[in-house]
Amino acid sequence: MTTLKKLLLIWIAVIVLILIAARFIVTDSKRVNRVLQATEAAIRSADADGLVAHVASDYEYQGLTREALQQHARAIFRRGQFPTTIMRNKSIQVAEGVGNVKFTVFAQPAQGSPYPPSNTAWRLKLQKRDGRWWITEIELLTVDGHAMGDLKQVMELAEGMGGGK
Repeated sequence: MTTLKKLLLIWIAVIVLILIAARFIVTDSKRVNRVLQATEAAIRSADADGLVAHVASDYEYQGLTREALQQHARAIFRRGQFPTTIMRNKSIQVAEGVGNVKFTVFAQPAQGSPYPPSNTAWRLKLQKRDGRWWITEIELLTVDGHAMGDLKQVMELAEGMGGGK
């Protein structure tokens, strides 16, 4: 085998090893994406505690605390479940321990739910604290293309649908 062929094989092997190693390196972007996947799964299974498990304990944004978010989520999930929840168009930017995420969600409620199917757009801010990523801001941007107010207002409205509190 000629020297050129040997060098080519060595370079190919090095490139393959780099590509394999890159699949196993967990970046902050991948960790943030895992938080999104976990929240999506919690919504699908109507698990308010699982949803809030990724929200910072000191969360307070637009007049909504972590505890109030959990109470509203529990009330909404009691009235309807969202087995078809698809997160798409994710944009994740991570720098210096802060993650900014924008995404859309299509939610199809279970049959008999008082909630209609919806397309929503969201913005999250996450912070890395003690090696873990926590949601510190949740902003509902639009529902079916229309601004609806802040998350607290929308959750209160949704809570009242189909039978009140």
